Amino acid sequence: MPESRNTVADALIEIRGLRFHFRDWPSKRTDAPALVLLHGFTGHARSWDPFAEAMTDRYRVLALDQRGHGETGWAQANQYGHGRSSR
Repeated sequence: MPESRNTVADALIEIRGLRFHFRDWPSKRTDAPALVLLHGFTGHARSWDPFAEAMTDRYRVLALDQRGHGETGWAQANQYGHGRSSR
């Protein structure tokens, strides 16, 4: 009998008025630690699909679409910049 694969779930969360998309792969272990994956400049959460699936034997895997990528919204234009203080 072939082994059944865990099903990845896509979800949205709102943080400070910005909607973030992430993918959540459950682990095959009930006591597994979480592994959080962040993509590079031109990537998105789905870039991690093959790797994340391979890691579910040891981890619960979460991959985030960073703002302006994949299914995550863009922040307001005045929230982007270089060397800005967050104060």
